[in-house]
Amino acid sequence: PWHLDQNTESILFLTNESDKPARIGFQVTANGIHYYLIQLKLQPHETRAINIRQLRDAQLADFRGNKIPAAATDGSVSWIRLDNLPVMGRLMVITRSKAMASSYDCYTCNCPASLNGVLIDPSSFGLIPNLTMACTCQAQFIGCNEMYTYYTETDEATWSSSNISVATVDNSNAKGTVEGIAAGSATIAASYAGIIYYWNGYSCATYPVTMTGSSNVGVQSPYAAVVVGTNTQGAAVCPSGEAGWSRTVKLQLQDQSGYGINIAGINMADSIQVGSPNELGVGNTRTANTNTDSLGTWTDTYYVCSTACPGSGESDALQYWTWSGRPLPHVNAIVFKCSSITNDGK
Repeated sequence: PWHLDQNTESILFLTNESDKPARIGFQVTANGIHYYLIQLKLQPHETRAINIRQLRDAQLADFRGNKIPAAATDGSVSWIRLDNLPVMGRLMVITRSKAMASSYDCYTCNCPASLNGVLIDPSSFGLIPNLTMACTCQAQFIGCNEMYTYYTETDEATWSSSNISVATVDNSNAKGTVEGIAAGSATIAASYAGIIYYWNGYSCATYPVTMTGSSNVGVQSPYAAVVVGTNTQGAAVCPSGEAGWSRTVKLQLQDQSGYGINIAGINMADSIQVGSPNELGVGNTRTANTNTDSLGTWTDTYYVCSTACPGSGESDALQYWTWSGRPLPHVNAIVFKCSSITNDGK
């Protein structure tokens, strides 16, 4: 158990007593939340001090998105060897006002934790052609006290794709990096070779095992930018400095089947082509270098650079969109309506 208050600190000391690097499974529990360190490795004969207060106050999320609650004052910390190497661990709970320290050192496992499974993060995701996603492989371990812990084994895993015509995965230089190739679906797999330990009554016996985790990827090919809502319309100053009108619309990136591509960070830019005479005016512009949000949507503003509405009360134009510099196959027709605009701009 650990405790934190104005007078109390909790510090875990870990010492690798061997001549080889030692991986450590580490977990902090507070208010029912489990927080994991998944890359804790001690170099030969290294002693590491882990300050629980600093770990809590940093508010960094673990691979599952969990954080140690910022207001937590009590909890537990667990650690276990992942390699069959001698490691000593001791938690010190120091109370300044009482000039005393409590020491906790539990040794209940004769053997290190055993490999129990393999997870890929994220477990499912979407891509578009030429976009990449960096996946990680987390090996799950279980100790003799039934405590689960995790360790990142992305570089040690063997990666593969069930359909390389849809998505490929790097198994050499940047392991776990998935790239979208064409529309479709594929399963990304990561296999990791580990060890299962068991106590035979005299010593710690082992046998090797290989376990595999998988993740599903769906690749969508961008086809159209579809207007899904009008945000504002009214009087405005054109980018060219002329008085005029503007309209801001919300758009969504969709594939050829009309499904939204819910991926953030796709760069969208447009250009508008109008007939002659150009009713939209020379000051017409675009919102360039706009990125999609997590729903695959963004906003775009265009202008009528004139103080009066076009003669028909509306103007039509063709809007050409590109995603990350590549043209969308579908051309959108946008309509600027100003027949309902009054002098107060509503």
